[in-house]
Amino acid sequence: MEIDGTRRVVVEGQFALDTKSKTLYLVVVDRSGISYTPASCTALRLTGFLRRGVNGNEETRRLLFRDVVGCDCHRGISDDDLSVYLVIFAYPRQQSSDGDFVACRTRVNLNLRFDKATSYDENFQEASVWKAVISCLIRNIDVDPMIGKCQSGV
Repeated sequence: MEIDGTRRVVVEGQFALDTKSKTLYLVVVDRSGISYTPASCTALRLTGFLRRGVNGNEETRRLLFRDVVGCDCHRGISDDDLSVYLVIFAYPRQQSSDGDFVACRTRVNLNLRFDKATSYDENFQEASVWKAVISCLIRNIDVDPMIGKCQSGV
């Protein structure tokens, strides 16, 4: 999948963004940032149908890698939780009403819940690939998404 001529998708998937959310988001990582849109809104755009209870006004949100400071994998709170949470830490620039960027930044945590596999180890393996890809792109290092390794051997 290609967003436009300058941004190619490195990895993409559908995730809940926290422990209690039932809403799935389509998360796309390209070479300049991370975009996430509620999956229901993506489906609405593709089909053109409006369903009851779905807010079609939710737009795609985006974190640029220049604002992301790191990411880490975390285990669920309970021992029987097989999910792995990839937490992405960012301090996005905020734009004021007059169009200038404000010097003050607020921390944003994006939590991706990996829970599709039947074991914690499989979920951790998938989350680790995403972590490696994002870590490389934060540092502006080319990455091979098929193996989740930085091209420079870092």
